Amino acid sequence: MELLRGNQGEEEGRRYQEIHDRHVVLMVQEEDYWKQRAKMHWLKEGYMNTSFFHKSATARRKKKTVSKLVDEAGTEVHTQEEL
Repeated sequence: MELLRGNQGEEEGRRYQEIHDRHVVLMVQEEDYWKQRAKMHWLKEGYMNTSFFHKSATARRKKKTVSKLVDEAGTEVHTQEEL
């Protein structure tokens, strides 16, 4: 990528820098997204966007999802319509 940057004119170099800066912003936003989803302290240590964190966040979401309710009579309710 840096080799391409060196072979560009002034306008292309400016455009490259804009795209690079935007990429950095998007990477930071993605890291923030996964920090919010994972809610795990090890992200503070610098580990970013590995499949481990993605799987952890997904597992946490599945664990926190309500799939059924049980009423006083012991009847299970699985859908909104059954409520």
